[in-house]
Amino acid sequence: MRPSTAAAREDLQKFLDACLAVLPEPQVMDAGCGGAMRVKLPGDAVLNGIDISPESAARNTFLSSIIIGDVQSHPLPRGAFDIVICWELLEHVQNPVAALSNLIAATKPGGYIVLAFPNPASLKGIVTRFSPHGLHVWLLRHFWGQKNAGRPGYAPFRTFLAPDLAPHRLQRFIDAQGVETVFARFYEGNRITTLKRKTPALHFLYQAFLGLVNAITRRDFGTSDVLLVLRPRQKQLAQAA
Repeated sequence: MRPSTAAAREDLQKFLDACLAVLPEPQVMDAGCGGAMRVKLPGDAVLNGIDISPESAARNTFLSSIIIGDVQSHPLPRGAFDIVICWELLEHVQNPVAALSNLIAATKPGGYIVLAFPNPASLKGIVTRFSPHGLHVWLLRHFWGQKNAGRPGYAPFRTFLAPDLAPHRLQRFIDAQGVETVFARFYEGNRITTLKRKTPALHFLYQAFLGLVNAITRRDFGTSDVLLVLRPRQKQLAQAA
């Protein structure tokens, strides 16, 4: 059985609690800072953010500093942050490798980078990538009940789900950078759980089709979401500086 969203996030929080307990006043960078923070941070954490959308950034009132810029190209300070949070952002950029390179360089030696993103190699990821943006807006407004969906500063944002974001390709890039993957969870996202609750018949059809695809390919296309924690090594950061 695939882990649920709740179980995966609980495991992540326990891991981060242990890591951050020894860091006084950790400097945090929230990449794509307009959304809600999905992890709990120490009360003395100093929150910084970067977002390409001024409207989205303006919704976050907890940051000590905000950069309006593109995480793929904006020159972030090198080795400045104890922890970088990149939650559901990489699927919205055309070059996730460039964005991740920038975030790695901005992380302190021995710091942590938290990544959360949809799995492009899942059934959910494939459908999301090849369906029109207008459909995503309609579904969020009328099916998921998010009245502000599609308005400036609000999801859904245009989704690219670039091939480089596929877990096996992304891991090759991570390894080539000399960066450790210290935590990983592949799980079934809460959209699937909500689908089961709201429309059981549609969820049944989804699971039936998923089972058929899995049987034919002998792969699991149901792990729709990914959580990773990376830790840049000191040598790698020294070379990037």
